[in-house]
Amino acid sequence: AGGLMVPLLPSYTYADFAAVLKLPILVVAANKLGAINHLLLTLEHASCKGLSVLGYVLNCISNGTSLAAETNREVLANLTGIPCLGELPFVATAETDKRLPVDLFEKEFNLRLIEP
Repeated sequence: AGGLMVPLLPSYTYADFAAVLKLPILVVAANKLGAINHLLLTLEHASCKGLSVLGYVLNCISNGTSLAAETNREVLANLTGIPCLGELPFVATAETDKRLPVDLFEKEFNLRLIEP
């Protein structure tokens, strides 16, 4: 959706929409420098709106690695107490990576963390 603060109408955001419908949210953050700030701000706003957060997913947006990408998951686990449901690996193009999205999902995600 682009984020909780993205407007659907001039004064109505995705956060407002989720709150009205009492929808739990799943946060996706790019696994790079800035992910910790992004996720913490999103969680804070979700809390202010009374939203329930199921967990978060880290999305690897490049093939390279960085200190931030290597440590974000552990730092976020320590800071938030909210489960990381998985990390999406970087996929350059469908031509170079023949895995189907469902295959990546089944391999990389731990949905048992959010089962009732």
